[in-house]
Amino acid sequence: PNTVVSSGQWSWWGEDGHLALGCARVDCNGLQDDLVSNEILVVKDENIEVTVVVKWVGLDYTGTEPIVLGVEKYRKGKDPDSGGTIYMDVGSVNIDTVTSPADTGGWLTLTGTYVVPARVDQLRFRFSAPNATGGYVLWDEAVFEKTDLIPDEAVPGVGRTVDNVVTQLNGQTGSGFTHDDEAAALSNTAQ
Repeated sequence: PNTVVSSGQWSWWGEDGHLALGCARVDCNGLQDDLVSNEILVVKDENIEVTVVVKWVGLDYTGTEPIVLGVEKYRKGKDPDSGGTIYMDVGSVNIDTVTSPADTGGWLTLTGTYVVPARVDQLRFRFSAPNATGGYVLWDEAVFEKTDLIPDEAVPGVGRTVDNVVTQLNGQTGSGFTHDDEAAALSNTAQ
């Protein structure tokens, strides 16, 4: 319940859920805002798998795509007043949508991969029912999954450390070695 702050048409719903009771709920009246999650830090070129499970009941809507999973993008900047760090909203991207839904009574997974562009430092989930005018939509089991190896920018020194292990233990020259290369080098230490 503490993960969803009730605001406007959004609330925590404890009477249903995908794997366990409890999920976010939006009561649709055509005026509902998007719900955004807490932020996650990202770096350029990271691949992020974005997934949520949705269910709808009595949904009325106009047009198409009444249920949308997206990401909201933020860029790190300096607050001109305080000099501190701020994150500026730099737009959103739709990841997956439900088009022309019929009431199924079951849960449906929305998912897609988002590649982080330059000048984006944080992402948030964006749950939206922009064209929904009646009924409600439930949102559950939302996951951001970083599918790449940890980039050096995310944890400074990781890439350099991997390169050093491979070059020192395996005697290879070069840079940009992978974690698999590092594991192979470490497995040779007994020899």
